[in-house]
Amino acid sequence: MMKRLLGLGVAATLAVSMLGVGTASAADASLNVVHGIPGVSVEVCVNGAVAIPGFDPGEVVTGVPVPAGSYDVKIVAQGDTCSDPAILEAAGIELAGGKDYTAIAYLRADRTPTLGICSRTT
Repeated sequence: MMKRLLGLGVAATLAVSMLGVGTASAADASLNVVHGIPGVSVEVCVNGAVAIPGFDPGEVVTGVPVPAGSYDVKIVAQGDTCSDPAILEAAGIELAGGKDYTAIAYLRADRTPTLGICSRTT
């Protein structure tokens, strides 16, 4: 429970400081992030800065209001910087206002790490 609260605190900090969001608006997207890769704690970088530090397998961050726009996401090993080699990365992820998005880091059947994003209209 404490890690979930920490994750929500990190998510709120991300929304307020890095993305410049104070409160959710109709122009915002809502972002959920799920860490489903076992055995590796990570740092989640967005547009070159750490957005979720110390993100552990099984943790979930939910309901982060994010301004509509394009984002580059890079996942690196915990303790690495955003300029270190990525475990996973995706460039130019477009988030539209008024939609819910869920980003999920997971393993494919062949054990290849994968980052998936799905959306729905709110």
